[in-house]
Amino acid sequence: MGLGSARHELGLVGFLVALAVCFFVIPVSALAAPPSVTIGTRTPVLEEAEGGASKIALTFLNLTDGQAELSAKPQQRTACVLALDKTKLEPAESTAVTVSIPGACKANEGLAINVTAMAGSTLLASFEVVPEVKPVKEPKWGNLWAFVIAWVVILVLLALFFWKGWKPAEGATRSPFQRLYLDVTWKFNDNWATNVSAVGAILTGVFGATTAKAFLGSDAESAVALATVGAAIALAFVAAGPVIALATKTFKVVPVVKDGKPVMKDGKPVEERWDSFTVGGLLLAASVIFASAFGQLWVVMATGKELELGGLEGKLWIPFGLAAILLFVYGWRSLRDMLERNTEKPEKEDADEVKAAKLIVAALEGKKATEEKPAAADEKFAAVADVEKKIAMEEATAGDSYVQRQRSALP
Repeated sequence: MGLGSARHELGLVGFLVALAVCFFVIPVSALAAPPSVTIGTRTPVLEEAEGGASKIALTFLNLTDGQAELSAKPQQRTACVLALDKTKLEPAESTAVTVSIPGACKANEGLAINVTAMAGSTLLASFEVVPEVKPVKEPKWGNLWAFVIAWVVILVLLALFFWKGWKPAEGATRSPFQRLYLDVTWKFNDNWATNVSAVGAILTGVFGATTAKAFLGSDAESAVALATVGAAIALAFVAAGPVIALATKTFKVVPVVKDGKPVMKDGKPVEERWDSFTVGGLLLAASVIFASAFGQLWVVMATGKELELGGLEGKLWIPFGLAAILLFVYGWRSLRDMLERNTEKPEKEDADEVKAAKLIVAALEGKKATEEKPAAADEKFAAVADVEKKIAMEEATAGDSYVQRQRSALP
């Protein structure tokens, strides 16, 4: 054989080898059988379930023409038992499966799971699933400083109001110790401001509902925690208002008088104490009420901004800003009206008995005016004098702090 013939034979052998690769190696790789069962995702998000448990959602596709049996167990923590809501994979179908993980498994600390699909004793597929643990969002506790900041700002505004915002009645002074002539039945709690925190309590209840949490999004848990603590702080501020008002009352000791003479006991005059609210005490008590209101508005707005409200969460400052302005204007005007009206000492009116007696005397006087002999003065006013004397004695022991006044809507 010549050199050319040898080269020709070598080329022929190379061609046959290449042809063998094309017909045997490549087709075998290209025609390799696809997996019998596939999984949609191997890193699902770990979700919270009831009772401190967790769950993950998986999707499987059975490509065989027979039913497959599904099972799952953790790679470690052998005492942890997992539960599947579906264990059968129907042929040629996609199946959604939820894996329930007990709280004792501590899946939030990381848990790798092995999932297998069997057809009888034949292993169709095996998967390693590692759930992704979503970090828990901490509430923004810094928003609770709104109560303290609001209180400081309100104290400054009320100091300005004390000097410029109202005018004392005639005979009264612009003093924090100036007494207020209020109805004895007036109570600090009987006003609109003490109920402001009810708004936050209602919203907290709505946010805390199980169905509402699902509707409000994944951040509802932290938002509810912020709203709940905010409502508790608001209630504490509201509870402090009446205590401050009562603690700053002014007291006056006066002798008990009967029949125009002081009542004596054991050689000493009997005394009684009158008390009344003061301007300074009322303003100080009002400051914590308004701080509760403004702080609660801020916390509710901050809570809403953390929720998924379809884009509206970024515009919540508009209604809450309007509410704050209305609260400020109403509070300023109402406080001014209350102080100006109730620093004026009321005039004592005739009792109903005196009025009735005067009407009777007037009628008698009119009747006797037509007679020849005019009625004697002592005859005309004897009844009035007796009744007035009785009323004067009763008022001397009752004190002028118990004069009925129109009740105010503030603070």
